[in-house]
Amino acid sequence: MNHVDVETLSNGSFALRFVVIIGFCVVLGGMGYLLVLQDQGQQIQQAEQIQATLQDAFVQHQTDVAQLPAFRVQQSTLQSQLDHVLTPPTSQATMADVLVDISQTGLVAGVAFDLFQPQAVIQHPLYVEFPIQVRILGGFHALGTFISGLANRPRLITLHDMRIRQHVNNTDSKKPLILEATIKAYHGNQSQSLQ
Repeated sequence: MNHVDVETLSNGSFALRFVVIIGFCVVLGGMGYLLVLQDQGQQIQQAEQIQATLQDAFVQHQTDVAQLPAFRVQQSTLQSQLDHVLTPPTSQATMADVLVDISQTGLVAGVAFDLFQPQAVIQHPLYVEFPIQVRILGGFHALGTFISGLANRPRLITLHDMRIRQHVNNTDSKKPLILEATIKAYHGNQSQSLQ
């Protein structure tokens, strides 16, 4: 066995031929793995990572699609609320309704109006601003109830330049504070489109 001749290999024993053939197959299999399968293994790993990313995106999109009807209902509700807030006044009677609404909110809250002076309407490109100068007498909780009542009105109403101070010549112990502010009511401008 010291000297193996390739030409006499075919005449050798069956065991020797079997070992040489198996060795040759192992070498060919190893070379095939290194040349072909190893590269495909890396491609499979990359494809598995892409598949995991796409699967996560699919689950997220599926969740969004499942919530779409609820989002549409919410959008419809918000749109109708926005349309109501920006509904332009059709006449001076609508502005009078806003004035009555504000004064009734004050009466319900238990405050007294010392000054209630509507100012000139201010036109903006998309909306109309209707300011009202007020001086209101009331207790701390009554003033808070009034402001909260304004916030709950169906129209957009805000308070500006607000100043609260103690009533100096107070004869009514239930109205120790004075609130001076500008109340502004807003309406959509009839001449402009909100598209």
